Amino acid sequence: MFRDHRPFHPQRLWDLLAGGLDAFGVVRSKGFLWLASCPDVQALWSQAGPSGRCDSVAVPVAVSGEWPDDPDERTELESRWHPVFGDRQQELVLIGVGLDSKGLRNALGACLLTDREITAGEDA
Repeated sequence: MFRDHRPFHPQRLWDLLAGGLDAFGVVRSKGFLWLASCPDVQALWSQAGPSGRCDSVAVPVAVSGEWPDDPDERTELESRWHPVFGDRQQELVLIGVGLDSKGLRNALGACLLTDREITAGEDA
């Protein structure tokens, strides 16, 4: 599992994916992600073997302001709320054979925006 609230830098993520996750032993991955270039979109990622797909699935509550009415859903959302990014986060499950977990985690981490890039703001 890879989780982080910071957005992915789109070019760095593309470069990693274009190089193939199989280099790390990944055979299947899925989950939610968001890109710095699309802060208003929560995307669904799905990959099996050499095929991958990324689709827009939701507008984050941090953007829409539309909190769930259901008390349990609201409590769950509040429990993972980030003070800067709200409910936007990376949450990927990666399944593999001979998985290089440490290398993969480092590679994905290198695709996230740095503190300096975040401080520079969306226009940068």
